Amino acid sequence: SGTATPAAGIITMAGGSNIGTTGAGSTVTFNLDNNVTISGNYTTTGGNINLPDTAADGTSGVITLGGIRFMHNQNDFNTYLGGEAGPIPGVVNVGHTVGIGYRAVMSPAAGTEGNTGVGANALSNPGGGGNTAVGYLSGTSLAGTVFVSGLNNTMIGYASGASLLTGSENSLIGFAAGSNYVGAESNN
Repeated sequence: SGTATPAAGIITMAGGSNIGTTGAGSTVTFNLDNNVTISGNYTTTGGNINLPDTAADGTSGVITLGGIRFMHNQNDFNTYLGGEAGPIPGVVNVGHTVGIGYRAVMSPAAGTEGNTGVGANALSNPGGGGNTAVGYLSGTSLAGTVFVSGLNNTMIGYASGASLLTGSENSLIGFAAGSNYVGAESNN
């Protein structure tokens, strides 16, 4: 802490092992070039926190909590929020997908697009596109089977659509709705 008074409009600050500084006039820029550890709280009173898009290999653009992937936007227009939500960066390419909740939309098949999973394990293994699953285990087979290739399904409620494998254009609402659908049931 303390006060720095510019001499001729210039403040000179020496960098440390992981901080480089540059500045002119009344502006000082800190360039962090390594890992920085903050103990205690960090508060910003204005501005933005600017991260790059999630790198294909997951080495940047990922926020972790307790060492677990928590928020990222891997690939084309995706948003993932929650412990292990979304695919591991670099493993599979999907687009226009949202996963919110623990392991939501965690293991989609390559090329799937337009899926939305909200809730823990919601739509965790989609193989088709245009699906919406809201609720714990909705759109996810309880037997661990991949939701193979169903398209444009809406599943709302705990374990709704949990047995559906290849069916399309279904609307399943309520606790375990569609639990008797075990194959290619469509247009329900």
